[in-house]
Amino acid sequence: MSSYKQIISAIYTLPVIDTHEHIPVEKSKMHIPKDCIQTYFGNHIHMDLISAGLTERLYQEAMDDSFDLHERFAIIEPYFDMCKMMGQGRAVAAAASGLHGVEEITKETIHILNDSFNEATSQKDYTYNTIVNRCSIEHVMIDVKDDVNRFDCDKRVFSRVWRPEKYVNPIPVAGKFVQWLEAHYHPIKTLDDWMAAFQEELSEVLYQGIKVVMVDLACCRSIRFRKIPYKQAKKEFDKVMEVWSQDGRGVRDHFEFSKDLQDYIMGQIFSSFRGRDITVQIHTGLQQGDEGLLKDARPMLLDNTILRFENVKFDLIHSGWPWWNEVVALCKKFSNVTLDLAWVHSLSPQSAVQCVLEAIGAVPANKILGFGGNAEHPDIIYGQLEIARINIARALSIVVDQEIITPQKAIDVAKLILYDNPKRVLNIQ
Repeated sequence: MSSYKQIISAIYTLPVIDTHEHIPVEKSKMHIPKDCIQTYFGNHIHMDLISAGLTERLYQEAMDDSFDLHERFAIIEPYFDMCKMMGQGRAVAAAASGLHGVEEITKETIHILNDSFNEATSQKDYTYNTIVNRCSIEHVMIDVKDDVNRFDCDKRVFSRVWRPEKYVNPIPVAGKFVQWLEAHYHPIKTLDDWMAAFQEELSEVLYQGIKVVMVDLACCRSIRFRKIPYKQAKKEFDKVMEVWSQDGRGVRDHFEFSKDLQDYIMGQIFSSFRGRDITVQIHTGLQQGDEGLLKDARPMLLDNTILRFENVKFDLIHSGWPWWNEVVALCKKFSNVTLDLAWVHSLSPQSAVQCVLEAIGAVPANKILGFGGNAEHPDIIYGQLEIARINIARALSIVVDQEIITPQKAIDVAKLILYDNPKRVLNIQ
């Protein structure tokens, strides 16, 4: 048996900790049942289809389930054909085959996939059973933007992460966020009031047992956070509040913080995690769709923050792709940084193989987190994990074939990066 076959066979027997998904909470208004086209061709393959030339207008028509299923797929099919070799295309195909017995998604099989999908997803506990029983995933970290059901989830398999970034960039409507803060905590007039509200919410979050926070600011600004004096930040905040108050403090009115003020607040947020059993996940690398400037998400922009907050744990999700070598360097230099391959396996399978290969040769093996699907549906998680297992097995088989480690050691490393490391780094009990 080749080293690859030996390793991939063993990997399929290993439990997995999933570091990053976007599965909506069932009782949330964000939890909307979808058909197979909306599920399989939504989320991140949307970006690939648009890149292949599909217009946004036609894409939205294809997502409209009031139209005929075959007509909708006919819109997507020529662009999907161009994406089938790509990671996300392979993940979609793996899900259709592995979960629904559809070996290839075509105009002849789309109705078969849809019928099987609708029947399967109507079953009780479909999400749980797919994740636990079909994927062998023991636990999933879910990142959901939902301020109504802030702490809800199926705790048999999920843990929520918290997003404190709304204190840095209060979108989509700042006035509404201030109203929420004042209803839950106290009046907001000064910067001290603002940060005190943050501390109160943090206390709630910790009481709920949440131990992972998510910072996803690369979609709207650089992840370079500078040290700003309190006096300057206070002046900036007072100016914003004065203008907003003159406008009537409208709930529907929006205001924006300057970059200096944002940097100060982000520094205070990071400071609050010092000495606490909290891990900060930071989005690095490619942003979804056309959000943000790609250069604003380069991992190396974080070196000053990592150095400044040396006793805060930073998990750099998406491994900074396409600059994953910068995350490898940061992990090698700083003890408080881990490399997280969430989404990378389907972004670029070959990059994922090379990233794992370089990381295990340059970074201590206890600092690599192997999988997160970055997906909104269990079917897509299944497909993403299929690609991840193949990528990890390929990388480890190369090291075995080079006689650097034994096949058994490679299997031990696979267990580290798929299970042991994420369980420890993300504080999962």
